[in-house]
Amino acid sequence: MRWFKRIYSIIFILFLVCSLTIDSRQTIEAHPGRTDSSGCHTCRTNCEKWGLSYGQYHCHGGTSSSSGNSGNSSSANNNYYSQQQAQQEAIRQQQIKEEQERIQREQAEMEKNSGIVEGYDYKIAHPNEDMEDLTGKSDSYVQGYKEGFDKAKTELEDKTISLADKNASIDSKTLNAPSEAIPEGVIQALYTSTYQEKFKEYEEDFFYEVKSNAQYSAMIDVYDKYGKGDYSKEIEDKGRELYKKSYDTYYGYYQEEVEDSIEDAYDFGQNAGRRLARHDYSEYERFKDYKVYEDIIQSYKKGYGKGKRDRLIQLLLLGLLIVLGILGWYYFHKKRRKYKECQAKEHMIVNQENEESSHNNQHVEIDKVTDEIKDRNDIQSFKENKDQSKCEKHVDDIIQPNIYANLSPNIKKHKIFLNQEVSHIKYGKGIIVEISGKYFQVKFKTKTSKFIYPDAFEKGYLTTKNES
Repeated sequence: MRWFKRIYSIIFILFLVCSLTIDSRQTIEAHPGRTDSSGCHTCRTNCEKWGLSYGQYHCHGGTSSSSGNSGNSSSANNNYYSQQQAQQEAIRQQQIKEEQERIQREQAEMEKNSGIVEGYDYKIAHPNEDMEDLTGKSDSYVQGYKEGFDKAKTELEDKTISLADKNASIDSKTLNAPSEAIPEGVIQALYTSTYQEKFKEYEEDFFYEVKSNAQYSAMIDVYDKYGKGDYSKEIEDKGRELYKKSYDTYYGYYQEEVEDSIEDAYDFGQNAGRRLARHDYSEYERFKDYKVYEDIIQSYKKGYGKGKRDRLIQLLLLGLLIVLGILGWYYFHKKRRKYKECQAKEHMIVNQENEESSHNNQHVEIDKVTDEIKDRNDIQSFKENKDQSKCEKHVDDIIQPNIYANLSPNIKKHKIFLNQEVSHIKYGKGIIVEISGKYFQVKFKTKTSKFIYPDAFEKGYLTTKNES
């Protein structure tokens, strides 16, 4: 086949060379314009193109009949013919060269097209093989072969990926593991990697879809109060168990959510009722299209009513407390005024006792004080007229400690008077510097302390000089 093409090209080139030679000779022997009987004529058109001047008489193959210009015409014709031959030869060589280049291009194109076909067919027939050995092949053929091979490879890759994607999409819903089968006419390595990758993706999508369906079914059954249902028969065998498990999980979740929402609605309504605010159901808009919405709103209204009643009760109690506070304040100030009056009278009595004690050289004998207090009719009448127990207690505090007759014999000996020396179990020796009713003060080296008579002696805190 290739030898035939080369022989054909050589014959065609020889034929072209012969044709150009004949045309050149004809062109040299004649050019446009009629000649006379001598084969001559005068140049009137494109004279410079033919190497002539305008109006020049010249001949073609014969002698000139003009006697004046015969020598010049012959010389000009010779120059003209030489130039024409040289030009025609250059044109002929250029045409031969162009024709040869055209034939080479056509031959290269034919070889390239042949390579494209053969490379394409080879890759289609051997999808898992590389290119053949192209040693000895022309560059055009190799280039075409690679183009055809790459084109087939691209088509095979697209076909392989598409088929792997399709099979993975189907198998992921029915098979527990990727299939190891590889169809014919695909790139095996590419098919296997693509199929496994797509199988995993589609399987995840399948499981996600199963869970989503279970979630939606559970939500509808809870929100619309249909109760539990069994829709697993509508699911592929591979996802049936997952659907059941997911449905139960989501059903419990949504059921708990609704219960919590009902409780929250009650609390929320109760808080709104306590604030005496307007009804606000915006928190539960997501349930508005379902039957459970009525239960939630009903719970909200119950809570609102409870909160409103509690608020009114609180306001009533607050008002009552305010009234009681006012009354208590009034009662407290009244009692305080009476208590101050009682203290004033007590102070008056104490001052009288101190005055009489100072007149007796500051010797205070509790028996005498008691007799003096008993003789005072104003104190007795004061005590009889007291209607408050607290004031009575103050008066008793003044009178009772000074009545030695009511004291035990062991305590009677503890008669106290100003500047009397006593001894304390902790502070040591001290001097009585002040006596006021049942209270007296003792000055020690480090401090001055106040004591109650006769408790300080009875309990052993203080002793007199006689005792020690």
